[in-house]
Amino acid sequence: MISKLRSTLLHWYTQYELITCVSMLEPWEKMLLHSTTIAVVSLITYSSIVYLPQYTASLWEKCKALSHDTTNLNKLQINFDL
Repeated sequence: MISKLRSTLLHWYTQYELITCVSMLEPWEKMLLHSTTIAVVSLITYSSIVYLPQYTASLWEKCKALSHDTTNLNKLQINFDL
């Protein structure tokens, strides 16, 4: 089980290196690129975890209001400010 997981992760890393041409870079350039990639992915993940649930709940409430009140559609104002 562990060897299969290790093999899969090694395969993904090899594909990442080949697709992005990281294998041709010097070690310090690889480290810089990997650090930047990890930082960007971390920031995207953090912002998705913090802001997406609140936004989704707000959007769900607005959609429920639209589906229940079809007579006053032109008076309904949707505010997407967080």
